[in-house]
Amino acid sequence: MSSFQRARESLGRQLREIREQTGLNGKEFAARLTWPASKVSRFENGQRTPSRSDIVAWTEAAGAGGQAEALIARMRVLDEMYATWKRQLKTGMSARQRKSLDLEGGTRLLRIFESGIIPGILQTPDYARRVLEISANLAGAPPDDLDEAVSLRIQRQQILYEHRQRVQIVVTEGSLLHPLVDASTMREQIDRLISATTLPSVSMGVIPVHRQLGVAPTHGFYIFDDQIVMTETASAELTITDPAEVDLYLRRYRILAEAAVYRDDARALLLKLQATYTE
Repeated sequence: MSSFQRARESLGRQLREIREQTGLNGKEFAARLTWPASKVSRFENGQRTPSRSDIVAWTEAAGAGGQAEALIARMRVLDEMYATWKRQLKTGMSARQRKSLDLEGGTRLLRIFESGIIPGILQTPDYARRVLEISANLAGAPPDDLDEAVSLRIQRQQILYEHRQRVQIVVTEGSLLHPLVDASTMREQIDRLISATTLPSVSMGVIPVHRQLGVAPTHGFYIFDDQIVMTETASAELTITDPAEVDLYLRRYRILAEAAVYRDDARALLLKLQATYTE
């Protein structure tokens, strides 16, 4: 179970305790709120996160209005842990890139694993533009600030040249076999990866296809200073800070990193792949 889900279930238990103090069962309490009984059940069982207005209504119906602000604070923590892309992109695509720029800039050791896409800090401008366009279109957010977002994503790559920082990156060969861009752009992108294998502060590895793995490469993730993990779903970004979960991702990263090839072997693999992209 994720730290996010544990936190949501903990909030649900607190809401249940408040409801039980009224002497009402779930169905009766829902009637007092003029809500469907299923809504009360989903909140109490941690299947759904309440909004601020939901919490205010809940505590007022239970005669416990004084507890609303503390519960709202817990709800805000959940919002920070699980931020939907649509909500993030309402403030513009560049705002999301600034967040990454700040977080990565303050990180001494950044570990990245990607199984289906080139990591943002290694993307060429043309590749980055296409990736950001796809994200914006899927989220229904018009990319009004696309140029600025691309520029900031490229600015994030300064971390690759900072000797005070270390970056360890592992990608699967499969992430290069299903391109999001045309052949010419893909050749340029692979050139970028080849260059990354020569940077002194960067460890750049590629897991060859058909390589037997100790864990399934189900999704990409970023690990910041062994303390924070960020990973993405199709609809949201999840921030993980629970030490046990962070340790799990560290162990996954080590297993995947051991399966990768590096330096000359990585360059040979990348050059072979690059030759397959013809007009």
